[in-house]
Amino acid sequence: MALFLIYFSGLQGNSCTRVSYPTRTMCVLQGTSVNISCTYSHPPDATLNSTYWFKWRANQEPSDLQSDSEYEGRAEYPVEETGRSTLRITDLRVTDSAEYRFTFKTSHYKWKSILHGTTLTVTGLRVEVTPVATVTEGQRVTLTCITSCPLADKPSYIWYQNNGPVTGSENPKNQLVLDPVGLQHAGNYSCSVRNYPHLRSPEETLTVQCTMTLQGNDDWTVTCTSSNVCSVRGSTVDISCTFKYPEKQHDLSTTVLETLWFTKEDRNQKPVDLLSDADYTGRVESSCGEISCIGSSCNRKCTLSITDLRQSDSAVYNFRFKTNQPGGEHTANPGVALTVTDLQVKVSRRDGWSIYLECDSMCGNPPIIWYWNGQYVGQARSYGDYINSIDSFSCAVEGYERLHSPSVCKSTPSLSTATHEVNNFRVTKIGQIKYQNQL
Repeated sequence: MALFLIYFSGLQGNSCTRVSYPTRTMCVLQGTSVNISCTYSHPPDATLNSTYWFKWRANQEPSDLQSDSEYEGRAEYPVEETGRSTLRITDLRVTDSAEYRFTFKTSHYKWKSILHGTTLTVTGLRVEVTPVATVTEGQRVTLTCITSCPLADKPSYIWYQNNGPVTGSENPKNQLVLDPVGLQHAGNYSCSVRNYPHLRSPEETLTVQCTMTLQGNDDWTVTCTSSNVCSVRGSTVDISCTFKYPEKQHDLSTTVLETLWFTKEDRNQKPVDLLSDADYTGRVESSCGEISCIGSSCNRKCTLSITDLRQSDSAVYNFRFKTNQPGGEHTANPGVALTVTDLQVKVSRRDGWSIYLECDSMCGNPPIIWYWNGQYVGQARSYGDYINSIDSFSCAVEGYERLHSPSVCKSTPSLSTATHEVNNFRVTKIGQIKYQNQL
């Protein structure tokens, strides 16, 4: 750790006026907090009138960071004592990357050093896949959790596949090595730093292709309706794939011997049928439609239904069929990446007494329904409200109204009138009387 000293000398005999910053540069994760500190001194016969921190900007007069609108509610001075000061910034943003300096004013002097203070770099996380994001099973794949600068304290990293933690992935190194990579490794990957699991990187998709050659033509194919599916915990999901095969090959009529869905393989690298997987007992059904043959090709659609979804169900679902033809086992490529998520009400912003809420589902932008004190209010992506201290709010995805998010109660000074706006409806509560009017 570098020691960086700034001196200004000699106004009072042998006395010294100075400011010193124990840390010259800092690299901190976006969304966390940081403490930037310094020590300072001035002649003993001078009276200290004021102290503050500022963000250095070229050709601009310094201003107290606590009065800067960019830092409203996020900048504070938790340590203020003679000769020592600390700046604390919470909920760090990338735009907070800058040089921060301290200044003070005495009855005789105002500190105006042109030397540097502490330079802060705020970084997010991102995933890089090497050699490429689309590979063939059996290759070596390295996923790296990258920051724009080296984080302090050499943190450990945690990896997630399809929103679930990868077993045994916590490691001081920022890499996850898949060697050899298999079909079960396909999916969406993200990373986080230990102690901050909620601050994950954006997801990066790894596609793993099967090494099997489908007879040199497109007579043998498996295609799925979607490569990515997102559903709410507790709901039901249907995943469908259609497979195609030649009606006859090498003077042998083709017979389908087996169809199965799987997410993992056993020790012998054989697919584990979901219908016999203990993790899915009583929650999965597989059905296939009629065989349809046109010309020399036949096709059939199979559907997997999973009920009472759990977050542990987040995985890549692969479909395989087996025939009586030589080399007649074929697997969907790619499989279907399922993400199971909870709903969560979050405060997106505040505006005076108004609170704006969002329903976070990680499933894109599904139609959201809002509930106020357990009662239906309306449909909207976000919700703006003057909130009473006894009010509670929850949300649900349309079609799954019984699967509410956890209720959120916001304690604020009680208001005699609370106005609730969703889409074009306004609900006004006065005392115990409630009115609903079309705007």
